[in-house]
Amino acid sequence: MENLNCVAVLEIEVKYDSHARNYGDTHLKLFRGSATNRLPDCAFQACNQRPSLSRALTERGQIVDMGRLMEAEGEGWTEENYTDAILGLGRIDGLRYDVPFNARVIQRYYNADLFREAGLDPDNFFLTDWNGLISAAQKIYALGEDILPMFIWLINGDDWGFQTLILQQGGPNDVRPSPFTKTGMRLRP
Repeated sequence: MENLNCVAVLEIEVKYDSHARNYGDTHLKLFRGSATNRLPDCAFQACNQRPSLSRALTERGQIVDMGRLMEAEGEGWTEENYTDAILGLGRIDGLRYDVPFNARVIQRYYNADLFREAGLDPDNFFLTDWNGLISAAQKIYALGEDILPMFIWLINGDDWGFQTLILQQGGPNDVRPSPFTKTGMRLRP
């Protein structure tokens, strides 16, 4: 922190608060901060939780459209520093509320022996769509009901990996189910 605060020319003081345990905790703290009007100037928020928070902060006038700030940097600045794909991740309801700076890669692990047994080629298997995923899962499930053909790990209740699969196929930006609807995916025939 000393190095950050020693930039006397800019007269900026940085206060770092890291008492949140995880993304869910951060999300709740930001909602509470909104209610008490004690929000930080910026926060590291989970990508899959941004839509609900951004909409709530918009209703209260507590969030800034980063698009206007980026335009103020001058012509070409945004294009030189960001791809459209990255900037699209920060857009909610047509406005840019954040700029992603951290990305994860979906990792898929599979049992090559089960793939071979189900007639699939594990050396040339690459999922490009939901139909391929479901088809492979059905072939593996047909080997026996005691075999789990697919598992999506929801780390600490965080379903970003599942949402990524939906978003990459053109799904909605906010894919979290509401308490008033039931959503799901059935893989078994």
